[in-house]
Amino acid sequence: MAKLTILSAVALACAVAVQGASLGGNATFVAREKGCEDHDPAEPKCETTGGSPLVSDCVEALKWLGSSTCYQGNSERSWCTTRVTFGTCKIDACGDESAEMAPGIHCGGYLQTILNDCQFGGRIGGYLIPQKCNVRVPGRVEGSGNYKLQFSHS
Repeated sequence: MAKLTILSAVALACAVAVQGASLGGNATFVAREKGCEDHDPAEPKCETTGGSPLVSDCVEALKWLGSSTCYQGNSERSWCTTRVTFGTCKIDACGDESAEMAPGIHCGGYLQTILNDCQFGGRIGGYLIPQKCNVRVPGRVEGSGNYKLQFSHS
């Protein structure tokens, strides 16, 4: 499968092309900010308490999420959009309005990292802030948006 790189002069200076999002046909690419890696080393911030959602509910919520890019469309107060609610668990995408994972990157892996690292006593709570190169906000320079994924109580 061929890779196609179409970058402006400015983007060329600070981006590398890697396989990821389909442009149609056989061409694929994701322009990434200089210094971004194929594996995002972002670590979750665990906030699990006795009032956190049940791990079993969050496992089910994650299944319902599927291959979503976790679009954040709320421009008021919380700046969070609930993507899925199951039982006691809510999956939210928070940050700049219209922020979401970059093409070809799904939020489920980030949420699974929170599940793996933040479980305590059958409950789960926490958030993760992906590397900015893995987040896209239309109308902004790539890698300039604010964004986080979180599990919280419904």
